[in-house]
Amino acid sequence: AQLIALRRSRGVTSFVLVTGVLDHDDLPYVSTLRRRFDRLVVVSIDPDRTPAPHFDGVRVIVAADADEACAAWNLQVHTA
Repeated sequence: AQLIALRRSRGVTSFVLVTGVLDHDDLPYVSTLRRRFDRLVVVSIDPDRTPAPHFDGVRVIVAADADEACAAWNLQVHTA
């Protein structure tokens, strides 16, 4: 429901979505957010590290826990 509301909001420069395991039913909503924001990063906290789905123009980080997510953020986003 929150993703649907964001889809209608006016876009800004960047948006970071932090979630648990990415549910494939939510993927169409995540994809529509890409059109609203210049930069979209999805951080999925998934203890099993399920491979992330690919979204054109969206950086997806999958990590087992918050510490791993922070380390991945620093490597993939902060330095980019």
